[in-house]
Amino acid sequence: MNSPLKIAIGFLVLFALYQLPEGSQHWLRNDYLFLGLMLLMLLGAHMVAKWQGYSGLGAFGLRWHHGFGRNLLLGLVPGLLLPALAFWACVALGITRIVAVPPLPALLTGAALFTLGTLAPSMAEDVLTRGYVQRHAGHLLTGAQFIVFTSVLYVLNHVYRLANGPTTWVFLLVVGVSLALPVVLTRSLWYTVGMHWGMNIVYQLTNNVVQTEAVPGHPNATWVLTGFIALSIPVHLRLCRRLAATDADSTLRWKDAEPNQPSVTAASTAGSQR
Repeated sequence: MNSPLKIAIGFLVLFALYQLPEGSQHWLRNDYLFLGLMLLMLLGAHMVAKWQGYSGLGAFGLRWHHGFGRNLLLGLVPGLLLPALAFWACVALGITRIVAVPPLPALLTGAALFTLGTLAPSMAEDVLTRGYVQRHAGHLLTGAQFIVFTSVLYVLNHVYRLANGPTTWVFLLVVGVSLALPVVLTRSLWYTVGMHWGMNIVYQLTNNVVQTEAVPGHPNATWVLTGFIALSIPVHLRLCRRLAATDADSTLRWKDAEPNQPSVTAASTAGSQR
């Protein structure tokens, strides 16, 4: 059992290690430096887990349990589809205009690079804002409390986007809820990592590979994406409840979980107390 001080120090170390690449990308715009520092953050998380007496990143929700690959892929599919559908809806509605599409070889190269390059940042942020909290506070929180707490933490972790205002805050909060729910139900980060990874891939493709611009006089496209993600939450709820029998880490429990249940029930997820 780690002391509160040791837990707090571990979180501050991981927070600093995560903000280092975020800050470098904000100020220097060097993709290779950003990716290298994100990999360093994951290494740092592994070392923090060791320091706290665990085996490694598996302690923070990334254990290679039975079915982890299935969960990763099942999260990746909606992670790719939802923002892609939202993007094309914005184009069809005239909210977003496609300015230029690179030649196919450049498009495929960009897709491949961002597919590889967005996995580590997705994992790093999920470890910081969900996996670490799950490990050290999951037994103190109900499923609903975990979702609220980590979703707010997820918003605040986007230090360099907070100045964008309420539209961004609401978007990040909704994304945070959609990413926290699978953790509650499966007690594993893999579905969440897959979904987060897919969202980041599409974001990079539609912002840094395909050139687009907002059409003046139309609503912000972020609201469309926020709506798509919010409407998908019941789908994640249904699917992840079916995945709840996965061999997740039995030491990760919630305050309101029954001893024989692998996760919280739907009622407790909605906020009811036992």
